[in-house]
Amino acid sequence: MEKRTALIGAMAALGVAGMLLAPAAMATTTTAPPTTTTTPHESIWLHVTPSSVRPGATVYLDTNCLKVNTIGTAELDLFSESTRTADTQRFKATVKDVKPGRYKVTMECTDVKPSRTVSATFTVLPKAQVPTKPVGAPQTGGGFTATDLVG
Repeated sequence: MEKRTALIGAMAALGVAGMLLAPAAMATTTTAPPTTTTTPHESIWLHVTPSSVRPGATVYLDTNCLKVNTIGTAELDLFSESTRTADTQRFKATVKDVKPGRYKVTMECTDVKPSRTVSATFTVLPKAQVPTKPVGAPQTGGGFTATDLVG
């Protein structure tokens, strides 16, 4: 019993010492607020999402360039609107009725000097086949073999 009481007393003493020392240790630790600086993007990028589509589908052009001068492609109808966050910009476009294949989109960015041109590719898939509906009653045969099995 004496060992147990001594152990509890030692643990209590350590706890009190820890409570006294913890504020002192915390007081010597200083944390500086994070600093943010705005610098031109070193690496300009352009992404097409989704990367594989059929004619008539909507695609999004995402970039970290906030000052886009031109976006060039004959295969997309670009909408004049774009959505912008603090560090990205999104353009919406519709894929024109073009042949299946890989196509390239280029964009000129004037965020950096000299301005940079970046590109991305996307794939146009063949048009979806429209299923044909059967016309008339199903052709199941004359049924003459059923009578042969009975007799």
